[in-house]
Amino acid sequence: MRNSSSVSSCASTSLPTRPRGAWVLRKGTLSGVGSSDLQATYPLNRLSPGFAGYLMVQYFTGYGETLLNYNQREPWSLRFGYAISR
Repeated sequence: MRNSSSVSSCASTSLPTRPRGAWVLRKGTLSGVGSSDLQATYPLNRLSPGFAGYLMVQYFTGYGETLLNYNQREPWSLRFGYAISR
């Protein structure tokens, strides 16, 4: 198994009206194998009062994003979207 250990760091606030970010680093058992996942959310009600949910952006690079490709390196992926909760 390549990604057996995990080190995570999360910078966040407890208020739902503030932006929130999280960064998860995973180190595998083999040298040079691991992954990095960076996520950020921004509350929509700060942009326009009355809207619910969050704008979300995610950046991923490394091994093991899904079980189907746990042993294949993903060069990088960038996602934008809408989140109901965080």
